[in-house]
Amino acid sequence: MSTPENTEPPAATALSGSTGPRHQQLGISRGLTLLFAIAGGSAVANLYWAQPLLDFIAGDLHASASLAGWLVTATQFYGP
Repeated sequence: MSTPENTEPPAATALSGSTGPRHQQLGISRGLTLLFAIAGGSAVANLYWAQPLLDFIAGDLHASASLAGWLVTATQFYGP
């Protein structure tokens, strides 16, 4: 009884015709990384953009600056 010369498993023989190693993409794409970076940066910046306006907010609401600060903080938890 003769043995076949090619003893590779069937899956390996199917890939043997490829020109190079197969590279599997790991992680997320550059575009998605950029999107997450912009979204995260905007969320953090949103915390600081209102701070210079606290005196105006407090004056318009006839409240203390401390209370206006709590209002800005509350919008981070309950805002859209």
